[in-house]
Amino acid sequence: MLSGVIGACIGSFLNVVIYRVPLGMKVSEPKRSFCPGCKKDIPWQWNIPILSWLLLRGKCRGCGGKIAVHYVLVEILTCALFVAAWVYFPPAEAILLMLGIALLIPITWIDGQHMIIPTGLTWAGSAIGLIGSIFAGGIVRLNLQGTADWSERVLRSGLGWIAGFGILYAIILIGKVLFGRQKTVFETAESWHLKEPESDQEQLQFVVAGEATDWGDMFFRKSDKLLLKGHGLKIDGQAIPCNEVEIRGEEIIADGKSYKIEEIESAEGKTTEVVIPREAMGSGDPHLLAMLGTFFGWQSMLIIIMGSCVTALTAALFARIGLGRALPYGPFLIAGGIIWLCGGWALWDSYVEWARR
Repeated sequence: MLSGVIGACIGSFLNVVIYRVPLGMKVSEPKRSFCPGCKKDIPWQWNIPILSWLLLRGKCRGCGGKIAVHYVLVEILTCALFVAAWVYFPPAEAILLMLGIALLIPITWIDGQHMIIPTGLTWAGSAIGLIGSIFAGGIVRLNLQGTADWSERVLRSGLGWIAGFGILYAIILIGKVLFGRQKTVFETAESWHLKEPESDQEQLQFVVAGEATDWGDMFFRKSDKLLLKGHGLKIDGQAIPCNEVEIRGEEIIADGKSYKIEEIESAEGKTTEVVIPREAMGSGDPHLLAMLGTFFGWQSMLIIIMGSCVTALTAALFARIGLGRALPYGPFLIAGGIIWLCGGWALWDSYVEWARR
């Protein structure tokens, strides 16, 4: 019962994290929760986890605006998972798992909504996983690993971090070489422009021939650049004669001159050829798998990656997401971690047993 109450309260706080972190806001400021619509503080008596949302029927007490259902879902999910952790695991392991849950839920929501994995959360999770391995015998105790003292557990946790980060970072590097640029040649010149975000939750977009690409999907590092060949450029309505335009994360380069994107109001032109930088996956994914590795050990990596691939492919098929379309991978890595926790470890045990024969 107490674990459920704690879970619901933490879930309420996680809603703050989910809302504020992508907007660059401090979690601690403002101190009080506020309505996303009217921005007024919510009194404590109408901010009771789960109950307040149900009693008010998902509306703000002040302005009557709708409060999204995901707020109560996060509180219910955190509550249920905390209860399950306390019921099915010994106290030390349960507490370690609860701390992991409190980080993985906002990571899942933020990546699903914004295609961003906040590395501050994954670094915190990695630290908790490493430190927790000193006190907890292991969230999953493999049959073939035997009893281990704290130093061996820390070693396994550390190797889990190295394996998780190393595997996905290698995939990013290989993907950059194989699929790092998407080149499109048009038969006739097509219009392009930069589209300003319409809300705090949107990104700047590059739009060509009616197809929009989020800024974050193109620019991961300073060396990434978007190349345009065609017929000139207009900056704030002023024509700039040139045959090639280079766009980087913070600037536009044309005719040997640089224009800071934050200092201009509009950029547009026509192009016959565009080369868009792209990534095999986001730069936050290796940090997330590394975090999972600290909790579950290096032995979990194969099952987690296989589970994430299967669940991601299944979701893409059901959602009819075509090839080349961006898909947040973080939630599926976490799904792979759940598969490991709920029995995937037995597959690893069976494999090791078979290999030893």
